[in-house]
Amino acid sequence: MKFLCALAVLGCGLSISSKLIADPCPVITIAVPKSLTSTIPNTCFDVGYVAGTAFVDYVVDYRISVQAGRAIGARMHTDVQQPLLFLLDSDFNALVADVGDSNEAAVVFPNSIGGTYYLVAGVPADQVGASFTLDVTAATAPGVLDHVMAKDVETVSPYDPISRSRYFLPSDPVAWSWLKVGPISGIHRIESRFYPPREGSVPYVYASSIVGDAGAYDWWKDWEGIYVSGHLPAQTLGNWRVDVSVDGTIAYSEPFVITTTPPACDPLQEPRCGHLVKVPPILHPAQVHR
Repeated sequence: MKFLCALAVLGCGLSISSKLIADPCPVITIAVPKSLTSTIPNTCFDVGYVAGTAFVDYVVDYRISVQAGRAIGARMHTDVQQPLLFLLDSDFNALVADVGDSNEAAVVFPNSIGGTYYLVAGVPADQVGASFTLDVTAATAPGVLDHVMAKDVETVSPYDPISRSRYFLPSDPVAWSWLKVGPISGIHRIESRFYPPREGSVPYVYASSIVGDAGAYDWWKDWEGIYVSGHLPAQTLGNWRVDVSVDGTIAYSEPFVITTTPPACDPLQEPRCGHLVKVPPILHPAQVHR
């Protein structure tokens, strides 16, 4: 779980446009899955942009081939800050990127058509020579086993939701979106987009990575949430929804309500009262506002 990282904007200022300057950059072909340890040499560098500011990273390029339908996942861990991972298609167009906010970066791509891809691993120019580990996997996306909105989540095993509900008061600390997926094999990404009631509103966006060796986990529980009390959502009453994606594909949409007048009987807490309560419909992914 990535705890409430406040990314209430689309894109977060990261441009994944990238241009390899050195010509030619050496390309290393690797088989997937792969786990390797290496260092960043001073033989090739990459220019990118964050919030309109150019930056330079020294990089290593890898070529991989992956079957269609298997999500490409990569995780880079370094002994320096702000490593960079790019995944490019066979024409060197950037598909996904991550600039780590500590010493780790991770990317996941759905890979619906398969073929050849390029993975670019880098570090800031002043950290050339840094060592790193890189794990690359190609695995089928895990299925959703359970999901719900809740007012709290256990922070110790079994990490289950507390007070399942689709109704939240402005005084509630957090509105949590909880899910359970499995089985887990390889590297995957879960993204949650919380949409306010007004059509066309910019969503609150949160994401986390799942890292598992082949057959490592039967399931994985993840939860993302928005602060309510004392924050803008407390003033944004009405029908909200959260769209949850697994490896880039929307798995489900879950409605919830922030209101000062919740129903006396909540069907998620007391199923027998379900016929008394009218809840918002679950939206089809085609209705997602981009």
